[in-house]
Amino acid sequence: MNELELYKLFKVVLNFRKAIDKCDNSELSVSFKNFPKGNCSDAVLILAHYLKEKGYGEFDYVSGERWNVPHAWLVMDKVVIDISCDKFEDQENKVIVTANSKWHDEFITEVRQKTSLNMLEPEIKETLLNCYQKIIEGIV
Repeated sequence: MNELELYKLFKVVLNFRKAIDKCDNSELSVSFKNFPKGNCSDAVLILAHYLKEKGYGEFDYVSGERWNVPHAWLVMDKVVIDISCDKFEDQENKVIVTANSKWHDEFITEVRQKTSLNMLEPEIKETLLNCYQKIIEGIV
């Protein structure tokens, strides 16, 4: 992915994050109550769904741990996408989209798999799709 494509992807991801921030957390699932803390997995899953719908393809779901704090993000080839990295005190960015993230290299990676809402239990999938609908309503 060249720099212009990365920049365009960054803008798409940033707009998605802004839409989450604009949502009334009481209208979303309980996992979004303290966003960005405590729900990076759910946020990553619905972001991956959004990016696939936008034509960006399928991403790998990556989860890991740093300082005994679990975290999840997306990866495609070498491109790292993180929508909730600001839950960590040493990260001032709300969103990371980059072809090389030394910060993510500090994590002990536990899981890497293709991501899809279809991998979830039906009721969890339905809950996240409801959140997804509310979030994308706020994207301009």
